[in-house]
Amino acid sequence: MVDFFSPSTILGAAASLSASLILHECGHLAAAKLAGVPIRSIGISWKGPYVLRGRSPIPIVDATISMAGVIVNLLLAALFWSLLPDFARINLQLGLFNALPFIPCSDGRNAWRTLRDAIRSSNENLPNGLALSRSASAKITVP
Repeated sequence: MVDFFSPSTILGAAASLSASLILHECGHLAAAKLAGVPIRSIGISWKGPYVLRGRSPIPIVDATISMAGVIVNLLLAALFWSLLPDFARINLQLGLFNALPFIPCSDGRNAWRTLRDAIRSSNENLPNGLALSRSASAKITVP
């Protein structure tokens, strides 16, 4: 039987969560560096660790950088599922939670907001009567 309140269990969970959070932020950092997006600061606040970065002129690059931490967590969950199941479960939960688009300050919300704004701005640049719908297909509107 597992004692969930033993010091070794608590320390193991804290170490796994800390490593998962650091690797999550390293995913954002690596994606931003690969895309040539400047990093303004890296730190930790009461909300958790963070990477502040510039924006890319290409919206899909910004969305990819936002989701890079989620991708790292999901990859870690898959890679360590058999070897370190507790570490894998923490990464799976962290990745899925951060992918949700309705959680404030989540990576999923940032990615969806970036893509939504890109679609809205592209609609403004199209000729009258032509707009991109939510499915990203063109539709003709009659004024």
